[in-house]
Amino acid sequence: MAEIMIEAANDENYTFISNDFIDNFMPQANPSFVLIYIYLLRNRANVLDTAHIAECFSMLESDVFKALKFWDKAGLIKYTQTVDGGINISFGAAKKKVRDKKVSKIDATREIMISSKPKYNPIELEMYKNDYAEIHDLFEFCEHTLGKTLSDTELSTLYSFYDWLMLPVGLIKYLLEYCAEKNHRRMKYIEAVAIDWAENNIKTVEEAQGYINIFNKDYREIMSAMGLSGRNPATKELEFMDKWYKDWQMPLPLILESCAKTVISVGKAQFGYADKILESWYNTGAKTLDDVKALELAREKTAPSESAQKKEMPTRKNRFTNYEQHVRNYDEIDRLEFERLKEKLK
Repeated sequence: MAEIMIEAANDENYTFISNDFIDNFMPQANPSFVLIYIYLLRNRANVLDTAHIAECFSMLESDVFKALKFWDKAGLIKYTQTVDGGINISFGAAKKKVRDKKVSKIDATREIMISSKPKYNPIELEMYKNDYAEIHDLFEFCEHTLGKTLSDTELSTLYSFYDWLMLPVGLIKYLLEYCAEKNHRRMKYIEAVAIDWAENNIKTVEEAQGYINIFNKDYREIMSAMGLSGRNPATKELEFMDKWYKDWQMPLPLILESCAKTVISVGKAQFGYADKILESWYNTGAKTLDDVKALELAREKTAPSESAQKKEMPTRKNRFTNYEQHVRNYDEIDRLEFERLKEKLK
């Protein structure tokens, strides 16, 4: 728990919220962060503590700290910690409007997200479980869905989806159900999906379902183009498709074209071969099928023709190429054979 000292306001009977905040900051911020900011404005002349604020809004104390850091980065408050663990807060004009930064909701939120996943010790996890019914329910739901008792490490990872990635509990439950249906019950896999959703600003079950539908449709097309439509992609195949689709952001038509060329050239599905094709297109900046055709035409013009290659190929000197072939006179052979038979008949 940290005690918060807030600078006094000029008028204690009203809480003034600027139109600039409502128009440019509030729509882009996490709703819980907005609540805390307004509450801080209301209590300018009071001494608060983070535990009290968390209790008022039925949230975790760590969420309060995240909100304070977020508004500090936005420039709406000046947030400093004292030597004795307290917090001093003063209000000021924003450094820069959130809207001017042209960032999405997840971009603004991720400014205050820790760069690496935090770890929670068993005592912390037990405290969160006992103090917050939502977290207690999430832990039980996860064990029931995955059909096993979670280790402390797995519980820490699960809690990080809520605390670190800031995914709503309802969305985390849907994530667990989705992975379990796909027979992926390893927490490492579930965590990878959770991070992917967070990075793509997935905040609701509806958004997750739409994202999954796009994912399934495009990846199914790639598998079908490879002649593998009868099964789910293997882990290595998923890694290749993720690289093409997400890291390189290659358009689907180009990915499908590389698959077609792979099957024609190799005679079977080979993701590594398609990867080499796409890598060459990615390095040359190809984005459309017309770009690919232009690259192939340019390559054909610069490459020597097959007939030219044959003409230029030198003849290797060896005892076979140096050997002078006999020129046979078949008329003479027939005459000699006739003379021999004639002698025998005498």
